[in-house]
Amino acid sequence: MIIRINNPIIEQNEQTFLDSDVVVDATSHGVQNSGGFNANDYAVMGEYGLEQAELKQIASITDNTNLVTDALKFPHSIDTPLTYIKYNKIYVYSATSKTGTYSAVGNYDIEVDQKFTEVEDTSGDTDTWYKIRFHNSTSNEFSDYADPVKGSGYDDDSVRSVMDRIYINGNDPDRKVLTEEEMMVILNDGYRQAINKVIAEDPKFYLKKAYIVVVNSYDTGTVSVSDSSTAVTGVSTLWDTNDITAGMKMNLGSQGYPFQIDSLDDTTPETVLALTENYTDEDDLSSSTYIIYQDEYTIYEEGNAETSGVTDFRKIYKVINESGRTVYEYDIKEDDETGFFVKRVNDNFKFCLNYIPATTNAKGKWTIWYIYQPPKLDSVGDIPELPKGFDYVLQEYGLYRLRQRANDKTDAAIHRKAFEVGLGQIIRYGTKRGGKLRQFRLPKRRSKEDDFDSNWAGGGDED
Repeated sequence: MIIRINNPIIEQNEQTFLDSDVVVDATSHGVQNSGGFNANDYAVMGEYGLEQAELKQIASITDNTNLVTDALKFPHSIDTPLTYIKYNKIYVYSATSKTGTYSAVGNYDIEVDQKFTEVEDTSGDTDTWYKIRFHNSTSNEFSDYADPVKGSGYDDDSVRSVMDRIYINGNDPDRKVLTEEEMMVILNDGYRQAINKVIAEDPKFYLKKAYIVVVNSYDTGTVSVSDSSTAVTGVSTLWDTNDITAGMKMNLGSQGYPFQIDSLDDTTPETVLALTENYTDEDDLSSSTYIIYQDEYTIYEEGNAETSGVTDFRKIYKVINESGRTVYEYDIKEDDETGFFVKRVNDNFKFCLNYIPATTNAKGKWTIWYIYQPPKLDSVGDIPELPKGFDYVLQEYGLYRLRQRANDKTDAAIHRKAFEVGLGQIIRYGTKRGGKLRQFRLPKRRSKEDDFDSNWAGGGDED
């Protein structure tokens, strides 16, 4: 099995040029400026893909205009570029499935005389999955793992395939007009526009199932708290650190203002808790009623452990409580069909109730159906989450921006129009709403008498 691996991108890396011709076996090379290069760095002499390009480690820098490397294999002429490259090797790993356990296939020198490095895995086939990472032999530094790729290659609708078509059709095979890093930013711009279009027409296309775990409120016993104090003492409360946790809310006496709980003592029995702010009133509160409740909940994705909340939330589609009844947004009532809202807290989201849960029978797991935001494209192995077959929309957007950068206004306008048409086709043919059978009403058949009456009423010609 031959694996073809794209070499590290170096177009934007530090670069200098030979200030004179160099011959085979030369080790000392005069350059225009060695600034940005250091001893033990690696450099590509020549350009990726040229037959005589070679990767060399810099042994030393004698002054600002001279580099020392290992002996050269080829002669190079004046003005040949030397470009910094962070890595000199590729480590390859394989597995029998995309999510399986990967084992090392081997490590290989990066082949700079072409834009990719070919590796042979004698035990692999088109069904084998591979992932790679680059390595710097001197610093022993590794890059992050690339996304897994099947032995049969990238999918036709992957970012890699979309980019390749853009550069070929846009007459920029060497990525000189737009680098791949720039193209990734551009494709994400077009991707967001396409996602928004799909969500506007068929929000269920991006639908996920999640849940929250609602808890009962608690009001057993009485409490006392001094003015300007955060310490609340309970009597016959039977508080438990498993049930009363930091972040829960507490109403004291007749005050409607909810205080937030900071902590509960861990002594047995637990009878003292601390608020995050001072209780303020003209008088101390003694042997008072209270209620402790939770009105903000982390949203967990279905099937995941309750360790971290969802981060791809966009909007709620439907909420079903423990009893199977739909809960409506902002619908504040005195029964179990009360409202909710969702707020963002850093990268996570909190599901917030518009009411205080009951002290009994409120506890349960609620189902949250929500519209999610697909993650941005950050790897060439990513597959855009669009209706199948519509990756060409991103291709048109990339071509539009490529030709725009090349100052080809005519071609840019053509591809911009093709992108807009593609967005319309996504809605018409790629979404459930757009794909519904449309009904047409046939015009009423008119008789000759109808024609006569129409002409007469309109003052037709008279004989």
